[in-house]
Amino acid sequence: MNKTNVVNFPGKRKGWTLMPAVYTFVFTTLVGPAIAAAILGVIYLVSGMLGMGPPSIKLLKAGELLPYTAVRVLDGYIWSAIPAALTAAVLAALVYRMGNFHWLYGAIAAAVSATLMAAVSGGQASIHTTFIAVIAATTAVLGRMVLVAAKVVE
Repeated sequence: MNKTNVVNFPGKRKGWTLMPAVYTFVFTTLVGPAIAAAILGVIYLVSGMLGMGPPSIKLLKAGELLPYTAVRVLDGYIWSAIPAALTAAVLAALVYRMGNFHWLYGAIAAAVSATLMAAVSGGQASIHTTFIAVIAATTAVLGRMVLVAAKVVE
């Protein structure tokens, strides 16, 4: 094969981009909700120890904060699985197409999918869409930092 016939398109990573796309999808789907749950756990613990937050935290007695936080973290992990999968599909498509994705694209995809999930689910989640979107965007940025450190994306 003659090397002069090879065209390098700008923005495309040299080589095969399927595996980085698969790694991005799997990481975002599985680890993304865990990062979001950890952020949520820290928020609940700190607000509970400071006596701030919603009335459900303020009314807790001594020794009830940790079990309450554990239940809320588990709920957060379960409910963030669907937005994480939607975000993962978008980011995997970007990685497959361009070989990389900008942190802002990840934050936007995560915030939009989490907001849509919160609005569609109704109940208390629909009241806190801004808070949920901020946690999702932060999770996407942290997840991209881990993917860059693992050299999956640049």
